[in-house]
Amino acid sequence: MVTNVPFQVGDPVTGENFADRQEILAELSNNILSLKKGVRQDFALISPRRMGKSSILLMLKEKIEKEFICIYIDCSKLYPSTLINFLQTYSKEIYLAYSKKLSWKVLPEKIINAVEGVATATLELIQKIGVEVEDIKVWLEFKEKKVNESELMDKVLNLPEKLAKKHRLPCLIILDEFQDIVKFGTDFLKYLRSIATSHKLVDYIITGSAVSMMENIVNDKKSPFYNLFIVKSLDMLPKKEAEIFLEKKFKGFSYGKDAIEEILNLTQCHPFYLQWLARAVFISTLLDKKFTKADVERVYNNSLNEPLGHFEYEIGKVKDKGRYMDILTIMAKHDVTTPSKIGKYLNIEAGEVAPYLKKLIEFGFIKKEKKSYDFGDKILKEWIKRRY
Repeated sequence: MVTNVPFQVGDPVTGENFADRQEILAELSNNILSLKKGVRQDFALISPRRMGKSSILLMLKEKIEKEFICIYIDCSKLYPSTLINFLQTYSKEIYLAYSKKLSWKVLPEKIINAVEGVATATLELIQKIGVEVEDIKVWLEFKEKKVNESELMDKVLNLPEKLAKKHRLPCLIILDEFQDIVKFGTDFLKYLRSIATSHKLVDYIITGSAVSMMENIVNDKKSPFYNLFIVKSLDMLPKKEAEIFLEKKFKGFSYGKDAIEEILNLTQCHPFYLQWLARAVFISTLLDKKFTKADVERVYNNSLNEPLGHFEYEIGKVKDKGRYMDILTIMAKHDVTTPSKIGKYLNIEAGEVAPYLKKLIEFGFIKKEKKSYDFGDKILKEWIKRRY
């Protein structure tokens, strides 16, 4: 008999696999409902990777999209990562959402993707079939160099408000991993703020896992987005809720309370690692449907000794930057937490270490605690210690 594994690792967690976070989910959804009464508020959701931001946002989208238009864009997946591509992706997702909701006869993506050289013919097609995508012609005109980038940006960024008013459908724009489009420049960010604050029927949620960068974006007085958002952060799951979640998922298994406690302790109730370790325990003990604290420890150690994809992915972001990897390895293996002690292992001065530490904070690998530095992710630290 085939048994489904009731834990989800890697992709955003949805449905019954979604653990806790009901309070923040309720706050965000209630905030969107206020748009119908003319009250709007933008949010910023900030936390390290794998804390469940994307899961919350996708659950929110699922919860509200029967009554609202909801556009979700993962800025980290833009390729190429250019302003023009962002604007094209932005407008495409907006048109697709409205076309689906309003049952437009022709999917506008076919028009949006019109290649240079057939723009005039595509514009004629729009006029003939009467599809309600009249502003899409700005893309065609841009491709024929009839409008400039500034005009294009104005049209695209104002598009959700225009469609929301026209069709009386309030809209939520979610920009996940927002820090990845900060590189478009201060002028772009200033303009985006001016557009967002002028809208009446559109709410914005931005999120980011580069914690220090995102905190600067929303809290620095010099930032265009200073004092614009209600800022929320995600921490570890509450222990009691995590315990209830595990007991529900291990229904039918025999285990001691100390075994569940060990899963909670080893993962520190981290959303991703809770699912990761519990899944490994489930699979390892499925035949007998029973496990002990010793089984949990065994599975944990075996898992950390394997070349796991999610760890490799994280390290892959810095592996070609030798000095960064050297510093992470030294910190993990020798438990050193200050620039001077790290520098001794590298035979360089503390002042030469500091810029690398600052960048590793931006990457989200370490955090600063007064004058020392440490891993934000303790299990990743343990894996590096064993692996390198």
